[in-house]
Amino acid sequence: MEINNSYGEKKNAFCRLTREENSIFDKAKTSAILSTTSGRGPRGIQTVRFMSSAPTAKYYKGSWGKDIFASPFEKVEGWFNLRFMDPLDSLPEKGGPLHSNMTLMSLEGKPKLSSRLFSSEIPLDPLSASSWELTIFLLRWSFVIPSSIGRIVVEALRIRFRGNMPYLNKPETKKNNIPRNASKPERTLEQFFRMYLSYLVKQCQFPLEVIYTPAKSLHLCPISISSPVKDRALAPPPVLKIQPLTPRFYTNIAKYPDAKLGFPAEIENMPQVSDPISQRLWVSDPALLKNLIDTENPCTGLEKVNPCSPSASRLLWQSTSTGKSFMDNFTDSHCSSTLRTTYRAARIHCYLTEKFAWGSYKVATVYGILLRAIIMRLVWKGLWQMQCNLATVWFADGFAGYNYYNEAKSRHEFAMAEEEKRLARNRKLMDAYGSKDSLHDVQQALDTYHAR
Repeated sequence: MEINNSYGEKKNAFCRLTREENSIFDKAKTSAILSTTSGRGPRGIQTVRFMSSAPTAKYYKGSWGKDIFASPFEKVEGWFNLRFMDPLDSLPEKGGPLHSNMTLMSLEGKPKLSSRLFSSEIPLDPLSASSWELTIFLLRWSFVIPSSIGRIVVEALRIRFRGNMPYLNKPETKKNNIPRNASKPERTLEQFFRMYLSYLVKQCQFPLEVIYTPAKSLHLCPISISSPVKDRALAPPPVLKIQPLTPRFYTNIAKYPDAKLGFPAEIENMPQVSDPISQRLWVSDPALLKNLIDTENPCTGLEKVNPCSPSASRLLWQSTSTGKSFMDNFTDSHCSSTLRTTYRAARIHCYLTEKFAWGSYKVATVYGILLRAIIMRLVWKGLWQMQCNLATVWFADGFAGYNYYNEAKSRHEFAMAEEEKRLARNRKLMDAYGSKDSLHDVQQALDTYHAR
């Protein structure tokens, strides 16, 4: 059974089922073929058969320990008891085949919480049902969850503010559970932590094998790293297992000025009211890890630092007193400029999230969406105003050109009219002084006329 909580954590619970002795059938049931259909598979057309089970009892039961923080009002303690009917029984004695009861038991063996799941209708065969029947079935079984979320939140807030039950803080995830999904900066910082761990093992001065298991929500395979020093007696080297229990470890470890302070602080048990054992990093042998860290040479690789490139430690987002963490030293001395830029971007993202989004990457994502929307709105508004301004300029230029054309046309027509008047006057003068013999005399006559 997979159990989820409101914090994105999951747990796959496995338990061995036993039949309830007082519900054993007198005559064992046999398995039967309920329906058959044909479907396309990897080898062509294949026959798919839906078969019923052959239960030997009416009820089965099982139990598993409760090690997940499922509710802010419940501690991480106790166990679950499950009692249910076989859901694949084709001929249940009463009602539908789906009938289960789950009870949360306290450490004293008293029931604290109980839930029931049942169906009184005829079961639906997925092979013979139509698409419409399957759609209606899924809708009827799915609307209960979203419709009940509002009521659950209201009732939880009412219980908290009335003081009926204490509100417990969330502890860290247990080793066998799956934590929340890691954010992009946490995934990025995990790569640098893995590089630092490999660097530590390569600098180790004694035989050692480190098995590093990333946080389970990253879905990465464990890796094994061995030191270059071998045992002369060919004995197997000691094994050190390291497993971060939450993605938040990768952002926390990058804040410490020294690895000798960071690792013990993350391994340290932080007891909560909800869980007396809570830690962010699990290590099989803390003393062996301390010996591994002590073998690190802090001067190794520092000559590779480019003094012209600013390091992440010189920026103001560091929370350490000296402004420099051991992860900053490692990235500055052993990583390329591209990797250093990636590391700094992830650190800035984490700092802004903790500073302005209360450490929630979901809230930071909402901030990013709003920021992009505002930028797109401003860009779109600027483009629209630019288009409007261009249209106004084009209209003004066209109107000015049209006025200039009309004015030039008017001046040209006026000049032509004046020229025609001048020619007419000249013809009159020529007629009046036609007895003159030369053009010079005509010009003198014109000057005399204008002088008058």
